Amino acid sequence: MKCTYLFGVLSAQKKLRLLKQKEKAMTTEIYDIGADREFDRFTVIINGQVFGMSENPLSPCGFNQYCGGLSELPFARQGKRVAFKNLPIDVRTAINERKSNVFHR
Repeated sequence: MKCTYLFGVLSAQKKLRLLKQKEKAMTTEIYDIGADREFDRFTVIINGQVFGMSENPLSPCGFNQYCGGLSELPFARQGKRVAFKNLPIDVRTAINERKSNVFHR
């Protein structure tokens, strides 16, 4: 009984390690078209999937929507490319949530 439990814990740890490795392998591009130009200020591309986001994507009044695949939206790479660490905290949180959803499809 004890060995089975220990094996289950090790197996869960291994799965978590593999999950983190796969998430690190995801490609993420972020573009900013400027603060005052559009409501969907940020374009986020995660493994070829395009998402539009406002400055407050977690708010009920914000914008955080799947737009389609990059092959369907060749014009998606507009604006200035932005580093993840320079984004507002709400946008970073929304991107991390999207990454986990894209990974689990």
